[in-house]
Amino acid sequence: MNRSSLLSLLIAFVLAIAAVVGVQTYLRSQQAALLADNTTKSIPQNTIVVAAQPLRFGKIIEPGSLRVIDWPSDIVPKGAYRTVAEVIGETGEPRYVMSAVETGEPLLTSKITGPGQRATLSAALSPGMKAVSIRVNDVFGVAGFVLPGDRVDVMLTRTIENAATAAASVSTDVLLQGVKVLAIDQLADDRADNPAVVKTITFEVSTSEAQKLTLAQSIGTLSLALRNVGSSARETITAVNINDLDGSTSSELTKPEKPKPKTVVRKPTTTTVAVYRDSERTEYNVLSEIK
Repeated sequence: MNRSSLLSLLIAFVLAIAAVVGVQTYLRSQQAALLADNTTKSIPQNTIVVAAQPLRFGKIIEPGSLRVIDWPSDIVPKGAYRTVAEVIGETGEPRYVMSAVETGEPLLTSKITGPGQRATLSAALSPGMKAVSIRVNDVFGVAGFVLPGDRVDVMLTRTIENAATAAASVSTDVLLQGVKVLAIDQLADDRADNPAVVKTITFEVSTSEAQKLTLAQSIGTLSLALRNVGSSARETITAVNINDLDGSTSSELTKPEKPKPKTVVRKPTTTTVAVYRDSERTEYNVLSEIK
């Protein structure tokens, strides 16, 4: 190997080492810059109060049933509490659960009563709404599958009399749609999942809807239709009467009677026959045909 070749190889080796050192230096500087940038940014650290165990309607809120967790965000749920002391309050007056809370779920002001307030159904009503109860049985109450928090349609079946014709007809109409169930009998836990046959169901309705329900109970029979949990749209529905039912019953009742055929009475006709005996003439009336 001559001298020039050896010199070229040495220069290439030096340049390679310089390139490796330069890349390592650049990577170290970028890593240091990222670390410095992360240290300068402050990660928001909030706290929020959640349920340490399932809380149901009417249960008194105790410190042992709550716990505080870190909430790494500036945005917290509306009505959330940051410390257990905020929930219990300085006066120590009891607070009760109005809407069921599961373990780990944030505790909100809308789900509990104020200090010293009772856990009554009136406190669970939305502003401007009323609570009205109707009597049901295992059939009209959807076999006990209607539970607090469900939405139902209320149907009215009644007999309508026609004063002009003195005839009566039975019809069923949807009185209210998408009504919220507040309680069944005296159970208002909206997380209840065991079907039960009950005698009364309490709804959350407006004042005009409360009037309709009260009047409807006195003029007919009320029954319920359970809605899908995600169904809230109102439907355009017309009343159904017996003429709308399929089968022979409706057609037989509405089909006009056929007129009875008239009976034609045919009268007999006669003719006169004369008979001569010697010189004496005798006439006889003889039946000729039936017309």
